[in-house]
Amino acid sequence: MTEYAFSVFAICLVSGLCGLLCYGSGTCEKIVLGIVTIYVILTPFAESVGSFDLDSLTEGINPPEISIENGYISVAEETFAKGICSAVAEKFSLNKENIRVRISGFDFKKMKAENIQIYLSGKGVLGDYRGIESYVNSLEMGECQVEIELG
Repeated sequence: MTEYAFSVFAICLVSGLCGLLCYGSGTCEKIVLGIVTIYVILTPFAESVGSFDLDSLTEGINPPEISIENGYISVAEETFAKGICSAVAEKFSLNKENIRVRISGFDFKKMKAENIQIYLSGKGVLGDYRGIESYVNSLEMGECQVEIELG
């Protein structure tokens, strides 16, 4: 490291002396000397960055094993149910809190379910349960039954 510091000092000294010897203002010559000086000083850093091996730093780090075999299917099923809940709430002007959707026989590839159970509670009891049933059945996402929960 001290050798490098001495070489930087020597390069700057030579560059400074050459700058003093420039004729007149010598702006172009001084700019060229500065560029050469910076190049000579930064060359060892550029060589070390070029030979930098990122794999050697990450050898000891092992990523955790994550099992996502059927995780995406359960997320898709949950989102499917939330989508039906949102569609019913928007179409029939109901609060989502008063609608509960239960899916059975979900097929991820077709994005359909065998059976869709919709439970209305609270102020949702006053909703048109036959209209909700026919609306969801018309979407052809599965057979729908609407039930009213009291209490």
